[in-house]
Amino acid sequence: MINLKYSFVLLFIGLFSNLAIAQDDDKKDQIPIGTFKLSLIAGLNAAQINGDDIAGYNKLGLEAGMEVSYRLKESWMPSVSILYSQKGSRSEPRLDGFLTHYKLNYISIPVMMHYMDGGVRISGGLSYNRLLSSEFLQRDFDETAERTPYYRDNDINVVLGFGYFIDSHWGFDLRWSNSTFSIVDIEVGNIINEPQINRLLTFRTIYQF
Repeated sequence: MINLKYSFVLLFIGLFSNLAIAQDDDKKDQIPIGTFKLSLIAGLNAAQINGDDIAGYNKLGLEAGMEVSYRLKESWMPSVSILYSQKGSRSEPRLDGFLTHYKLNYISIPVMMHYMDGGVRISGGLSYNRLLSSEFLQRDFDETAERTPYYRDNDINVVLGFGYFIDSHWGFDLRWSNSTFSIVDIEVGNIINEPQINRLLTFRTIYQF
């Protein structure tokens, strides 16, 4: 799983570098001030939950949806998105064969501000996340019924991103996000006795109309 994650990172970096060299910078930033843009987004999450005793961004999931942005000034574009995002955590393969796997599926609504310079896009903002469904496999035992009631329906993430548009339509970006508070309520005497935090790296492809 670690090799797979590194492969995705290297693939993203290589693709980003090759496309950046091949394209003309003059065509990437020609969005008039006062213009709305609609984008479709598809990407891959590498997720973990800080506090679940499982280390590493081993949980892979999908992220997909749409974004509406507005050219506010020459270098600034705010945006709002609605995304389906698969998060959670997954243990490394063990010699005894047991697996721990947390699946958390969210609707995410990031509100972002982007700084644009040629094809480069640097982003920061907050994301509201609503939990749609969850599944918990603890050392191959299904504990979904026991654990689900203690996971909060709402999660607020800090989001940072860096991206590059190779032309007026196609772009790629890397995002990091982190919960601002625990995704479980540990004050109600449940079996989860530690705060847990969603952490996420997302590699995304963007098509801008």
